[in-house]
Amino acid sequence: MGCMVFFLVLSAAFSGRIPSGTEPAIRFATILVCYMAAVRILDRSPSPFGLRMFIRAVFLYVAFPFAFMALGHVIEFINPFRAEAALMEIDRLMFFGANPNAVLQDFLNPFVVEGLQIVYALYYPLFMLGFIFLFRRRYSEFMAYLTGIACLFWLQFIGYTLVPARSPYIIADLPEYAARIGLHTRVEGLWLTDLIRHSIHSVEGLKFDCFPSGHTAGAIYVTLSMFAFSRRWGIAVAPWCAALVFSTVYLQYHYVIDLFAGAALGVGAFYLGRALTRRYPLHIPADLGGAR
Repeated sequence: MGCMVFFLVLSAAFSGRIPSGTEPAIRFATILVCYMAAVRILDRSPSPFGLRMFIRAVFLYVAFPFAFMALGHVIEFINPFRAEAALMEIDRLMFFGANPNAVLQDFLNPFVVEGLQIVYALYYPLFMLGFIFLFRRRYSEFMAYLTGIACLFWLQFIGYTLVPARSPYIIADLPEYAARIGLHTRVEGLWLTDLIRHSIHSVEGLKFDCFPSGHTAGAIYVTLSMFAFSRRWGIAVAPWCAALVFSTVYLQYHYVIDLFAGAALGVGAFYLGRALTRRYPLHIPADLGGAR
């Protein structure tokens, strides 16, 4: 709710710069009111506690992608700064003058591209793994998981607002960046890559979403959460998450520095979510006193 209030105020304050005027503010207000109403209704509902938690999680999972779409009408208009050149320069400093995005193009393989593109597209379903806490009746841990997700997306959106930057594959087509980024090969897979890439590019209204890497933050966050639940689950999820992180640069969606920022965000959100739920513990009904 704090996230929605923040961007509601921000978009309303800068509505004069936004081509769609007050529309983004209305979207954020709609998310805020609907979520508050849903939580209120669920808290008073006689439905089973686990079911109420499940519905609450679904509302959260829907709210943040909807907010992400609304940000596409806000960020590029309220902050004129363009961070692509700075991010590329940081990458070159880390790699002794080489541009890692350009270097990786020499290793593009259609089979690898196809697999990693599918992994990349499964980012949002990745968070559904947290339902294992709910199904195992570990309600407090599940609430910590949801709280961490809220923190992760909020901080991620703030990062986009402060450091607006477009993906390497986008700026490679812009005359002012084409020579600097140095991408010489189109990312091509087998059967699904073009469809997935076109769909992602068309559906996502927000193009200034590089720093930090949300895919990296989410992958790190889910990996830590699964290890906290069970070492076996953590080991099972880690390869998928590692492939997801690598795909962000290999497929030209992110700069390498975005990954470092995303990893820090994922770790921070994990511990912040747990700290907040320890400070404000979930009230579990007495008849579920045996559940953790």
